[in-house]
Amino acid sequence: MEFKVRMIDTSLDDGYKAMATDHERENEASEWCNAITGDMININEAQRQRGNPKRALQLLDELDQMNL
Repeated sequence: MEFKVRMIDTSLDDGYKAMATDHERENEASEWCNAITGDMININEAQRQRGNPKRALQLLDELDQMNL
């Protein structure tokens, strides 16, 4: 029985470990993801409010104020 030795490239693993220890960048990414989720919720609410144009405009104004 013959066994072949395979070299494993760990550079990708090392990169993920480095990213996991970068707490500042991780916090920024988390804030960005939460903001995107909030935008989607607001957009969906605005779409549901089509019969209520005043509320839909309020929601769009709130999005503008977020400066995203």
